[in-house]
Amino acid sequence: MFPWSIQWYFGGVFETFTERARRVVFAARFKTGQRGGDAIDVDDLVVALILEDQGMLGSLFRQLHPELPSSGFAFPKENASLFIPPGVASDLLPKIERLLPQSDALPTTAEISASLALKSVLGDAQALQRQLNQNQIEPLHLWAAVLGKSSQAAELLRQAGIDREQALRMLQEEPPPADL
Repeated sequence: MFPWSIQWYFGGVFETFTERARRVVFAARFKTGQRGGDAIDVDDLVVALILEDQGMLGSLFRQLHPELPSSGFAFPKENASLFIPPGVASDLLPKIERLLPQSDALPTTAEISASLALKSVLGDAQALQRQLNQNQIEPLHLWAAVLGKSSQAAELLRQAGIDREQALRMLQEEPPPADL
């Protein structure tokens, strides 16, 4: 269980998320707290999705728990393709992070709710998972849901040639990656 208020929103829905997708949502919450945000927004989720896609969540979680061995935060992407080319990701990540309002960091125990826009994206990811008759929500479902919405980060992604159809093709063509 995650000790933050977004848990109330997920309830039973959270059970359909793979471990990778859960890590993405947790990373979005963590990044929101780091920037002093009062709610987890879609653009926070995009930052977390990029970090997960590029295999960078381990370093983020080491910031949260520096006392734990680094090997405990290795999240390999076995059998998974990169959704965003590394060069595009390294270009977009700082641009998106600059868009997000900054304030004093919040304690990791602070309650941070999900914005209405994020709740809508999570609902769309769940609807897509059901529509495709898939058992769990993967990060690709989150990508497709984000890219179907209007946000500053989603617009930057589209300008870089990353679109919803790409995520949908990957969801339909590839077997879901092993839950890591």
